[in-house]
Amino acid sequence: MRDESLAKEVNRWLSDPVPSVRASAAVLLADFPGTDFAKKIARLIADKAPEVRASAAYAIGFTQRAELAETLEGMLRDVDANVRCAASLSLLSFSPDHPTVAQAMRANIDNEEFNPLFLNALAKDHTETYLERLAKAVEQKSEPKNWPGGEIPSLTSFNILFKHLQSLPHAALQQGKFNRYLNAIEKGYRTGSSEPRDIYAFYLQRGMKGRAKKFREAANKEATYDLDYYFKMVDEDPSRYTR
Repeated sequence: MRDESLAKEVNRWLSDPVPSVRASAAVLLADFPGTDFAKKIARLIADKAPEVRASAAYAIGFTQRAELAETLEGMLRDVDANVRCAASLSLLSFSPDHPTVAQAMRANIDNEEFNPLFLNALAKDHTETYLERLAKAVEQKSEPKNWPGGEIPSLTSFNILFKHLQSLPHAALQQGKFNRYLNAIEKGYRTGSSEPRDIYAFYLQRGMKGRAKKFREAANKEATYDLDYYFKMVDEDPSRYTR
């Protein structure tokens, strides 16, 4: 529950000489944005102290002001890595269905510091547009250089791409039209036996027995444990294994 008595403290904290207090003002501003939020946040974004700028970036995300996505996009070029990280997290908190957000993400889709985070966000609901980029992220096991943690991004890319392939007509897959992307998921990040097991099951479910056999043989050669145990489980009933 918000303490309404704190609302009057925002202006005073904004002018405090101590950076940590000004940073707190940004967080407080997110709770009590008022009609002049954009003006006050602009002041914080221009602050000399990186911790203040980072808090300002978070405040934009907390308030979900999608119209300020362009501001966050500019903060991705801040001289301080923590500020850039804060800006990326706030930007990723928005839906890419908003045009300004989507534009900001697309402008940084190849930014190595955050790749493939923005790609995954954009591709989740528009996978077909980003198939080639997803395939490369999966194959290269792309990992952002300025990232606080969470699900392994290239695994997210794998799951998005695999889900799309599962939605395609069986005939299109059997005719080889999507071999480029099937090759990519075979090379993708593996958390253990589940990914190769599910790929193998997917091939059997789609009537691609020849590809399933080749994949199984190659995966078994690479494995350092009895991976074939899991393939044998799939043989008993491929329909049990879906992602």
